[in-house]
Amino acid sequence: MNNVIFMSIQDFIDFGDLVANYFATLELSEIAIGILVTLGICLSIQLFFYLYYYASVARNGKALKDGNVKHVIKRPPVSIIVVSRYDSENLAKCLPSILEQSYPNYEVVVVNDGTTNDTTILLDNLKKKYSHLRTTYLPEDAKYMSRKKMCMTVGIKAAFYDYLVFTDSDCVADTRDWLTEIMRNFNEETDLVLGFNHNRATDNCETLWQKFINFDNVFSTIKYMSYAMRGLAYSGTIKNMAYRKEKFFENRGFASNLNIEGGEDDIFITEVSNGTNIAVETSPNASTSINKEVTLKSFIEKKETDLENSEYYPNNVKLRINTEVTTRYLFFLIFITGIIYGIVSEEYFVTSVCGIMGLIRYGVQCYTFIKGAHALGMKGSAFLFTIFELIIPLATMYVSTVGQIGKRKLELWKV
Repeated sequence: MNNVIFMSIQDFIDFGDLVANYFATLELSEIAIGILVTLGICLSIQLFFYLYYYASVARNGKALKDGNVKHVIKRPPVSIIVVSRYDSENLAKCLPSILEQSYPNYEVVVVNDGTTNDTTILLDNLKKKYSHLRTTYLPEDAKYMSRKKMCMTVGIKAAFYDYLVFTDSDCVADTRDWLTEIMRNFNEETDLVLGFNHNRATDNCETLWQKFINFDNVFSTIKYMSYAMRGLAYSGTIKNMAYRKEKFFENRGFASNLNIEGGEDDIFITEVSNGTNIAVETSPNASTSINKEVTLKSFIEKKETDLENSEYYPNNVKLRINTEVTTRYLFFLIFITGIIYGIVSEEYFVTSVCGIMGLIRYGVQCYTFIKGAHALGMKGSAFLFTIFELIIPLATMYVSTVGQIGKRKLELWKV
């Protein structure tokens, strides 16, 4: 029937008996059976996450390439909002790339957080050339926990149009079609569009550190985009994001998280998402990029911000993220145990099956990662993949225990 195979309950029982009888003929010890069954469960959960969630980016990229994704043709007017703080050098590179977009009707609003002569001269000169450039500012003596959020609020209120696109002063639009390809995702049901950003300083992966940072960026991008495609949006980047102005005011802006410095992207996304109102743009033509060396200090600071924001994630997202990470470590623990046990006990069948399961997981995750990276126009390498994927959660654990967040938690506990 349409090439669909239906299995009854009895079929499952018969299959289970077949597997049990097969193991019985092998005369495996209870320990060996326990290792293989547990490893098989972990593998199944891991494959589910990679094939159901993380492969979504690669599938979407193929659909885009094949012309199987429907987009909106209309081009409503747009306000691009850029926040800059003492950053005239980067702003001089950023603004031409977004002021010369192919999109027919838009404005660029620069919110200057802390005025300098260089920035003022730059903006005045650019306004003479580009009539759709507007500027505003946040006074230096304004006191807020997050000046970034206040600057964004000032920019949103100053914006003429109902559709808002955000990027930062240290970013450039990678193509003249960036705005067009972000805006093509807005239909009647869409309130927010997630884009992505990459770092040109680490794209070439020339050093081991650059390979690690590139892996972290690509993998985190694939994860937040994949979850959003499955109706579980929890993250994004303010360096490439768009939403309707009305959603900002309906959500009372950033009122729920003014007590923390970050969250203008992740927390806002979780608050406005209803599972069906967020679109994802994976085209390389819709990307923005930075060109900034990442130091260990800045890497840890980013993880601290991510960890603070994660406290606001929906419980169903937290459950999935924690399940994936837990089964990831459990898989490797049991995998190594099974290999050693099989050799020591001379039950080489156990060693062989563990090895096969390890190869299956590695093959699926590398394929998913590389295909997803290529769909985004980013560089994805399988080199040291396994080591890198184990380091990232350990870095998060360090931040939550030994790092600044861990210290703050300890201080609160003592109080």
